[in-house]
Amino acid sequence: MDFSTLLMISISVMKTGSIKDQAQQGQMTIRLATLYVPFSFVTDIFGMKIREINCSPLLMWVPFAAFPIVSA
Repeated sequence: MDFSTLLMISISVMKTGSIKDQAQQGQMTIRLATLYVPFSFVTDIFGMKIREINCSPLLMWVPFAAFPIVSA
């Protein structure tokens, strides 16, 4: 086995390690987005427009009830 083949194999092993790290970071991003996107959607729609804060016709429990529906 010559030096160039050994060098190519070692570079390939190093690339595999970095690809694995990138895949793990991608999974973490997907998990965070799975929680963040529905939550931000519900809070954007309902905001602070609830009866208990500014006399709006919307009740406080409605955003909490909508969150699991939007998440699903």
